[in-house]
Amino acid sequence: MGPTRLAARRLVAYGIDWTLFAAWGSTVFAVAYSARDDSGDFTWPTEAWAGQALGFVLTTLPFGLYFALTESSRAGASVGKRLLGLRVETGSGAAVSLGRAFARTAGKLVPWELGHTAAHQLLAHGRVDEEPPRWALWLATAAMALAAGYVATLFGAEGRTPYDRVAGTRVVGRPRASGDVTTERAQ
Repeated sequence: MGPTRLAARRLVAYGIDWTLFAAWGSTVFAVAYSARDDSGDFTWPTEAWAGQALGFVLTTLPFGLYFALTESSRAGASVGKRLLGLRVETGSGAAVSLGRAFARTAGKLVPWELGHTAAHQLLAHGRVDEEPPRWALWLATAAMALAAGYVATLFGAEGRTPYDRVAGTRVVGRPRASGDVTTERAQ
């Protein structure tokens, strides 16, 4: 399987996983939004760092656990990867340990968490009509650039992202036709 085809399948698989996460996030948001104190005020923390911490615990951590646990499972794949006939393995073709899966996931979620940090800071300062800190704007830009860089590396000759390289992993495709269990590797 060529790098462009593998990259496209990885992006679609990630979109499927994000759809699952959007369902989770929507539920968390609905519960948080409906939480009001006795005076009827919204109870979600308005202080940026408190909101960031709560958002991490309720969204980033569960999504990170989802990726780490599914990609270190026997199938070696998240739901999206399974549906697209992909799996995560080590450079030698072995199953990925939970430690490697956590390292891979942590690297994958860096742009996302940087973006969350920037968003919390920008929103908190906007609520009180303060000028947002410049570093938050730079952080938002860095998060977008890093995410774009990750996507760009998918289309490289090896199709390996920086977090795959750090964790010593790669994503490979299996033929979807017949019952063949051999693996096509992106070279």
